[in-house]
Amino acid sequence: MEFVPVVGTGLVFIPWFIYQLLLGHTAMGVGLLILFLVLTIFRRIVEPKVLSDAVGINALAALISLYVGFELMGITGLFLGPLVVIIYQAMRKAGLLKLNIKLD
Repeated sequence: MEFVPVVGTGLVFIPWFIYQLLLGHTAMGVGLLILFLVLTIFRRIVEPKVLSDAVGINALAALISLYVGFELMGITGLFLGPLVVIIYQAMRKAGLLKLNIKLD
């Protein structure tokens, strides 16, 4: 379900959770809700770290670039935000930019 980055696993878990509650399977419904919350929180914490390790940028810079990119451009910004940071750091390391903004 990762093809829908904004909704993600909620596209499956939320209707399933509601369906279980409507059937009267409260324990299963609450269990699904807890699993959904744990997965969502874990993903929000781990995703920037994995992204930063994979592309060689700081975890905070990756998180900020994901958020700002999404806020400015939507789904496309989730890809373009980190790309801008990667390009900026590559240009700075190559000596093309003499700015003192450090993202390391």
